[in-house]
Amino acid sequence: SNGKRGGFADTRGTLFHDYARIISEVHPKAFIFENVKGMLVHDNGNTWKTIKNTFRELNYNIYIRKDENGKEKAVLNALEYGIPQQRERIFLVGIRNDLKLKSEFQFPLPFDLNKTNKDFLDEIVPAKYYLGKKGFEFVTSHPTRAQVGREIQKCQKANQQFNWNGDFIFEKLSNRHTPEILQRAYVGEWNGELGVIRQYTPRECLRLMGFPDDFKMVVSRAQSYKQSGNSIVVDVLMEIIKEINKVI
Repeated sequence: SNGKRGGFADTRGTLFHDYARIISEVHPKAFIFENVKGMLVHDNGNTWKTIKNTFRELNYNIYIRKDENGKEKAVLNALEYGIPQQRERIFLVGIRNDLKLKSEFQFPLPFDLNKTNKDFLDEIVPAKYYLGKKGFEFVTSHPTRAQVGREIQKCQKANQQFNWNGDFIFEKLSNRHTPEILQRAYVGEWNGELGVIRQYTPRECLRLMGFPDDFKMVVSRAQSYKQSGNSIVVDVLMEIIKEINKVI
């Protein structure tokens, strides 16, 4: 492009324009903008510049995490904030520039991960989630398309759309495997151990996104996987909101 700085007017016809329009109409004290990290490199970085310019045009100071050299490090990873999931997303915080802040806004500091995937799983899972022979053989022999038994969840494909379908759980054969499960599940060998493989349940997926167990699921199983996958990891959001509350 001719180097002009894009802004609000240039975003017409995009979903982002609606986001910005809502901000310009509601003019909240603060907002959090989240997106996939591919946005940083989209159109050689111009898209990201336009987004930042738009927020400034709307009278917001914008905050993006920086590294120790002061370089933008906009990507936050869920595993930095207590959730064992390799989920990288860009975050930007906007705070209205007419507000007098108690102190400078800082992004929450990462902390050590003390949980693994297993801490989020149910002990007893219905038989319908277990894989038969074909499924077992497929997921144990296609490492690029299926991951089994991770301690830290990967749950997304290269296109960055969320996908729980590529992740599976291996369970060593034990007395929790009822006759009903064993009727359906194929018992096979994985990493030298005998056991069965199952999918994640929608509840486990929600848990891995930081949702409490009393969060109601009111949609179909397929929709539930999709919705949890398109959500923001609640723990990351809460840590950012805590920091916003400290300064406003």
